[in-house]
Amino acid sequence: PPEAKHNYLDWFDLEEDLIIILPNQLRVVPFNINVPADAVPGGYYAVIFWGNEPSPAVGDIAVSIRGKVGTLIFLRVKGEAAEIGEVLEFRTEPIKNIFWQLPINFVTRFSNNGNVHLKPTGTIELDGWFGENKIFPVNQDERFIIPQTVRRFQVVWGQEPIGNFWENFIVGFKQEFSGLTFGKYTATLKLNFGLDTNQELTDEIIFWILPYHLFSVLLIVIIFLGIFIKINKRIKKLKNKSSVPLPEKDNNEQ
Repeated sequence: PPEAKHNYLDWFDLEEDLIIILPNQLRVVPFNINVPADAVPGGYYAVIFWGNEPSPAVGDIAVSIRGKVGTLIFLRVKGEAAEIGEVLEFRTEPIKNIFWQLPINFVTRFSNNGNVHLKPTGTIELDGWFGENKIFPVNQDERFIIPQTVRRFQVVWGQEPIGNFWENFIVGFKQEFSGLTFGKYTATLKLNFGLDTNQELTDEIIFWILPYHLFSVLLIVIIFLGIFIKINKRIKKLKNKSSVPLPEKDNNEQ
């Protein structure tokens, strides 16, 4: 309960609470956690903060700078725990059904509704019309989600534009052409979580890709091909016309 949170601080015992660190020096400060036998099973979370002593005031100058860093503690007391997770949202960003180019952002929002921290990991699998199959990892850094909080995971398919128009056009065309990125796609999310019991959550979205880079190049090729065929027919027609034999003169003609 919120009113009893300060009692948990008594579990922590720092061997040193004041240390001196010289420039380019590293110090290791052990700490102990004494969990009472009657502790309620579940997740407990704390931060050990270290802050530097402010510099003493010199003369009339009363301004000082203080820095502070913290070490996160994820503690789990064994026993019956509630490992409850939920996929609140799985969507593209922005939300739409038709995309004209890559990249496409996939957003997953996962809610931890239990009383212990969770570490959901999994994949997003893409299946396309032409047998294209891609798999992207979700939460590859294995980040925790503490109880009663929501975490957002983002996966990007494709390369973000970083150059001018023509550079981005070439990159976009290569991406679309190499994978025949066109048509209807199904994105399937699979997440696994839980230490006591392995649980799996799935979700699915369907969208279309109509790649304008690929279509533009294809249209240009068709236009040039049509012009070439038309010119070729005209040349053949002129050649056939020039190869027609002239009529022979009549010997009786005076």
